[in-house]
Amino acid sequence: MKAKRRTRREMLRSKKTFPAGMFAALLTAACVTLVGVYLVLEPFVILVRAFFSAIVIGSLVSLGVSIVRLADSEYKKRQPER
Repeated sequence: MKAKRRTRREMLRSKKTFPAGMFAALLTAACVTLVGVYLVLEPFVILVRAFFSAIVIGSLVSLGVSIVRLADSEYKKRQPER
């Protein structure tokens, strides 16, 4: 019975993960767009800079979050249950 409850909890936890990489990518693209408008750049230059910065930052944040989750799950596996 306890095993079923634990697997269900893990399933719910995996469904409720926050998309931090996508959030960081959108926030980065918005900031780059505002800076580009402030600097009076051409629209295509703003688009290219926002696109590539969103891809890079979103990927890095997503990779970092996945590494932290993996390390946290390994840590929790080693801890004795109370």
